[in-house]
Amino acid sequence: MALSGTIYTNVGSHWRLQLEWTGSQSTSGNYTDVTAKLYWIARDSYGAVYSGATKSCGITVSGSTSTKSASGMAKLSGNQKKLIHKYTKRINHNSDGTGSITLDGYFNAEVTLGGTYYGKINLSAKTWTLNTIPRASSLSSSPSWKAGSNFTLSVSRASSSFSHEAEIYVKDTSGNWEWIKRVDFSKSQTSLSSSFSTANQEEIFQVLAGRSSADSRVLLQTFNGSTMIGQKEYIGKCTAPSASTISSGTDRDVYIDQTINLGITRHDSEFSHTLKIFCGGTLIKTITGVGTSTSWTPTEAEKDIMYGKTPNSNEVDGNIEVYTYYGSQLVRSYTNNDIDFHVRNSNPTFGTGYSYKDTNSTTTGITGNDQYIIQNKSSVLVEIPSTAKAAPLNGASMVEYEAKLGGKTIKQPYSSSSTVSFKFGEINASANQTLTVSAIDSRGNRTTTTKTVNMVPYSNPNVSATAKRINDFENNTTVTLTGSVSPLNVGGSNKNTVLSMKYEYKLVTSSSYPTTGPGSPTSFSNDTSKAFPKYGGVPVVVDLNNLSAWNVRITVSDKLESTTVVKTVDTGKPIFFIDSLKKSLGFNDFPLYENEFRFNGRIVFGANQWAPNSQGEGAGALYLNNSDITGVNGVWFNDIANNDGEGLLFLKSGSTAGSTTPSDYDNFLIRDGVAYLNGQPVLYSGNEELWNGAYYMHSGHTIYPTKKISDCPNGWVLVWSDYDKPTKTVNDFNFAYTFIHKYHVKAWNGGGVYCPIGTTRTTITNKYLYIYNDKIAGNDDNDDDDTYASDAVLRKVLCF
Repeated sequence: MALSGTIYTNVGSHWRLQLEWTGSQSTSGNYTDVTAKLYWIARDSYGAVYSGATKSCGITVSGSTSTKSASGMAKLSGNQKKLIHKYTKRINHNSDGTGSITLDGYFNAEVTLGGTYYGKINLSAKTWTLNTIPRASSLSSSPSWKAGSNFTLSVSRASSSFSHEAEIYVKDTSGNWEWIKRVDFSKSQTSLSSSFSTANQEEIFQVLAGRSSADSRVLLQTFNGSTMIGQKEYIGKCTAPSASTISSGTDRDVYIDQTINLGITRHDSEFSHTLKIFCGGTLIKTITGVGTSTSWTPTEAEKDIMYGKTPNSNEVDGNIEVYTYYGSQLVRSYTNNDIDFHVRNSNPTFGTGYSYKDTNSTTTGITGNDQYIIQNKSSVLVEIPSTAKAAPLNGASMVEYEAKLGGKTIKQPYSSSSTVSFKFGEINASANQTLTVSAIDSRGNRTTTTKTVNMVPYSNPNVSATAKRINDFENNTTVTLTGSVSPLNVGGSNKNTVLSMKYEYKLVTSSSYPTTGPGSPTSFSNDTSKAFPKYGGVPVVVDLNNLSAWNVRITVSDKLESTTVVKTVDTGKPIFFIDSLKKSLGFNDFPLYENEFRFNGRIVFGANQWAPNSQGEGAGALYLNNSDITGVNGVWFNDIANNDGEGLLFLKSGSTAGSTTPSDYDNFLIRDGVAYLNGQPVLYSGNEELWNGAYYMHSGHTIYPTKKISDCPNGWVLVWSDYDKPTKTVNDFNFAYTFIHKYHVKAWNGGGVYCPIGTTRTTITNKYLYIYNDKIAGNDDNDDDDTYASDAVLRKVLCF
């Protein structure tokens, strides 16, 4: 095949037009670069041409023409080969690498040579076949695939005569390309499966070494017969399938003693698995050769290990590691799956070999049987002997016992070698009680058993007694006693009775009861009309001086307890008593002095005891006839005084004594912290400050004190202080006070008032205010600088 050539034409005997070309083929592309040169040649020494005129020429390469014009182009010396034009063009080959080139040219010589005129000199076009450029085929499918599966390689070939081979590689962890397989295409095949064998797949997973992916490479080699046209490299990814996971059994709760069924979700039907089951961080079981499911029933030894991992809890965290294999090669890393192991059927073994008893010798002396518990009297003891001790199960240890009886709970540490005791003491229950005893292990598991405790209801003797003077004021005082006691029924027999009934007495002012003589303890005679459990004492009469108050104490005792009540006998006070010797009367009391009416009670008068004038002097609910009231603690006015007829009334001069006309009296009353004399406020106990601020009181200033001046006892006090106008500073010095009597608004409501204020030792200014009953208004002159009025401000308004 040509990569150079020449065409020419002779002109006369001494001249020639000649076109020469050379080609340069690409080593990477499908093209040839062609350079064509056009020469004007003097074939011998007679070929000189003398011409300086402008001429033109042209070169055509495969249909593309390049022209040139220049002066002196036809001029030649003898034997000269003159380059008159040069043209380079790229010739693209066909897809199979073949190509051709056609060249032509001309020269417009327009000269007379050897007596002959030559105008345009043309060459004869000629075609050459170029060397074929080898063309490698391309891979049109992806160079990536998933390990464990085949993938299809598709070839876009450059020629139907080509055949192909594909070399498949995977990069290992050291960065080296590991060869996996060669795929051979026949001449007619453009698509072919990788058809990995099991050994190929194992090798791929071995190269992946547990990684999720690695670089892959496909080298496509193109052959024309036995000659390799070329090869191309394609880089992709070999991706490992996801490692298998447990489809059932994850994030679940299982019991240590149960069979566990596990399902496997795998991403390739050829995967197999190894399962490692851990409990509390310890490997318990390894299961190999698992496909899509397996089950595991722990052995006794395996259960013991797991129980030992949770001695103080009923659950322990576990996990299952799933290792995925393709043949002998691990796929990725293992997956970890959570599982929680729980303890069941592991409560301690514990029976009812414990006992209770009454340890109070007094109550057992009455009942004769320590299995009967008297309410609030017996002292209960519960005991667990070492022979009845509880025992733990499945790796736990015993911690404590808990006993409950009658609303009480007692805990005691566990002991395996000695008796464990619970001292409940007295139990407040009238009906039989359930004794509950629990054995508790280190996991908090418990076994509870119960026993019935025989209760005997009991309450202290019931006492109903009285001590009352005859006619409520005589010395002779009757003392009575009745009541009941609690039966103590043990085995159908009553064990209780009344042991004693006694009374004693003393003056209320005495610190103790006498032990001998009058008032010392004395027994009642038994009232035989009362049947058990009721009892009674025959009433007795004792002499208690009616001028004094007395305590009478009665005590009743049964076999267990005594009940004491104290009755107070007041001094004798008749409802109405006439003392003829003292010429005195007593109401609910005895008179002490002559001519006395001693009243020990409350006098309530009728609501309308303001008598008419016809009753004369002294009319009213209470008339003292110019006598005095002494020893008064308080005088209470219990309704709101809303008129001049209530309060303290003082008769005016010239008025008739006993007059019922309110205007004849000066009235003094107090309401809501204000004292009024004849309806006018004269005293004020409330907040004296009615307004505060800092005002010049110019025409734009009007203030409203919280109390009208007419409601003040005397009027308002205006408080002034110093003020620095340039800095707008209120100062707490140079105070001045202006007194405004409330008469002012009664006579001149709104009238102006001058308020002299000393601003320095030698300077006095005046503020001019308009005083109303409810407000104070200012004047424009009150902030004048020339009169020093701006040197003082109003700070407060007070009530006085």
